[in-house]
Formats: sequence, C-alpha cells, structure tokens
Amino acid sequence: MDPTLLSVVAVVGALSAAVFALSTAAVAVRLWSREYTPAESAVLLDEKLRAYRELLDQMVAFNRSAIELAPDEFQFEMDNIALEQESQLDEAYRNVNQAFQSNFHVIDPSVRAAVGDYVDYPATYHGDGVAIGELLTRGGAVSESMREDLGLQSIFPRD
Repeated sequence: MDPTLLSVVAVVGALSAAVFALSTAAVAVRLWSREYTPAESAVLLDEKLRAYRELLDQMVAFNRSAIELAPDEFQFEMDNIALEQESQLDEAYRNVNQAFQSNFHVIDPSVRAAVGDYVDYPATYHGDGVAIGELLTRGGAVSESMREDLGLQSIFPRD
C-alpha cells in the first residue's frame, strides 16, 4: 500500500477520533452545566434521598450482623469475605454492594468514595486483623459525606 495513502488514512482517522472526543465532551459539559427547573431539582433530590436511604439501610443491616459476632468469629467471617469464601455475612455484604451499584448514578462523588472505602474494607485481606470499630468508623464517614452532600450539619462535632 502506498505510504502517502497510509498517511492520509491515519490523519483522517485521528481527526475523526478528535472530532468524536470533542463532541462527546461538549455534550457532557452541556449536560453537567445545565440549569435544572425546580421540579427537576426536586425529583433529583428525591431520587438521591431514596438511594441514600436504601444504601444506609443495607449498611446498618450489615453492621448489625457483624457486631452480633464474637471478635474471633467476626475476624473469621471478614477473612472469608476477603478471600471470597462462604461467610455468614455474605448476604448482608452483597446487599450493600447491590444497593451501591444500583444507585451509583445518583450518588455524589464524595459519597461514592466513602462507600467505596466502606465496602473495600471487608473485601481486602488484612493480615494483622480487622476491627469492628474500623468498619463502623467507615460507615460513619459514609453518613457524614451524605449529610455534607445534602447541606446538613455534621453529626460529629469538630470541637
């Protein structure tokens, strides 16, 4: 094949990709910067509140299941989750993940980060052990990030 033709095809391909990327970015910026009507804002807030409620309900159920266990049993079950083996906490943990994933599109990025940290804790093997207090602290961080996203005061005073 002629090298000049290859150069032209490469340039046209690169230009096409650039045009596609720029048009996609323009649409994303337009949607992101869009002003919402009060009715649309209310619907979005209702959906976010529903998502946060569902997520917190599942997290509370998981936390309750976890704190009912003796410390050594809690360690064993958390290790099983991390190693993807059968655990007494499997269903509750899966429910938290399912609520997170099904509402991901509604959840604020700061809340996503806090929830990601919460669900990653049991999913990560900790050679030196896990602590129920650490799991609950991460759950508190999720609650705080939700409150901040909603413009509410902290439940943990920073005095």
